[in-house]
Amino acid sequence: MWLIIILYTLFLYVIYRLIQFWIINPWRVQQDFFNQGIPGRYTPIVGDVLRHRRAYLADKPFSYVEETSAEFGDYYHTSFGPFPCLNISDPALIESILKTNTRFYHKSELARAIAATVLGYENIVLVEDENHTRHRRLLNPIFQQQNVNSMIPLMVDLTSSFLTKWQIDTNEKTYPLILDVSKEMSNLALDIITGCVFGVEAMKDIHIHETIYQSIKIASDEIEKRIHNMIIIIPILNQLPILGKRRIDKCRQDIKNIVLQMINQRKQGLTKATCKGHDLLDLLLTAHGDDKDQEFTDNEISDEALTFVLAGHETTATLMTWVLYNLVTNPDIYQQCQDEVDSVFSDNEELTTSTISLLTYMEAVLKETLRYHQPAPVLFRTATTDNTIVASDGKHIRIRKGTDIAINLNIMNK
Repeated sequence: MWLIIILYTLFLYVIYRLIQFWIINPWRVQQDFFNQGIPGRYTPIVGDVLRHRRAYLADKPFSYVEETSAEFGDYYHTSFGPFPCLNISDPALIESILKTNTRFYHKSELARAIAATVLGYENIVLVEDENHTRHRRLLNPIFQQQNVNSMIPLMVDLTSSFLTKWQIDTNEKTYPLILDVSKEMSNLALDIITGCVFGVEAMKDIHIHETIYQSIKIASDEIEKRIHNMIIIIPILNQLPILGKRRIDKCRQDIKNIVLQMINQRKQGLTKATCKGHDLLDLLLTAHGDDKDQEFTDNEISDEALTFVLAGHETTATLMTWVLYNLVTNPDIYQQCQDEVDSVFSDNEELTTSTISLLTYMEAVLKETLRYHQPAPVLFRTATTDNTIVASDGKHIRIRKGTDIAINLNIMNK
């Protein structure tokens, strides 16, 4: 009898918690926004997931954000499944979240769950508070000018080899030669970043090369599917080995095993950097700031290296793809870039951070491309406590603890 009562009580408690999580809490937050006069919409349980999915299936993943922003303005509320979300593209609100009130916000758990699926949690992108400060303190010296300069010749050599391959392909095929620029830039960026992180010699190993390339592609595709199938937003379902989870876990483990193997080989002196100076793996292994007890663990080095490779190559490839598109569709701008390069390097100047800084017009083209085509068009934050933010129109908006904020950079920059 008592067992039945306990099971029945437990069942009712679980049902109550589910109702609270999926319906009551989201409704309270949405009602609070409505009471403040903030426009938006509330669809119980699913929120705007189906609208997101329709845009994804139509191969227009950001059309939903553009259409909703056009309907409601620079700030409005929606929900993604059971997660209430304030969507903002107002500059003053963005400044409040990222600068003025930044101590009241962390990266959202949803965004962390998506990124950690492949990157792990022990990296500069996902750590918070004191641990984030520690990671930044250890990583900052890595990007000092002398370290970056030592990697530039390697970047030049890899790019030259890539261009030579294009020329060979062109000579062997009839015109017009059609290239998938997005794919080509992704391959080039990955070659350069893996070369700078692990060394070119290591990446010449066919098994290592193919494992990293294929694992990144498979994991990225599976994560994208899970995002638009609501799986990743439900903590319990996100941990179950369904809908690509096993493939993602295998890809991450395969890459992690390779990285840990490279770390051990480098520690034993079996491999060395192919840059003029230290590569990123060397610098991560020796990073300790002012206190040698604060150096990275092997797991942290692995996660940081994965972050450089996985996050860095995709953002760089996206930027380069759009830059090339903008240049070929704007021949006058292309010519000005060419003239500037010819002028700066007319005397065969060595390519360094100093000479690159002289390419001011080229830098403007890169920044303008980033403004219009952000590799990360949306940032997510979660309120860690109740607080108030202020919009450009003077509107004060109360934010409840736990509310997600979607910062729509692509809308603000257009």
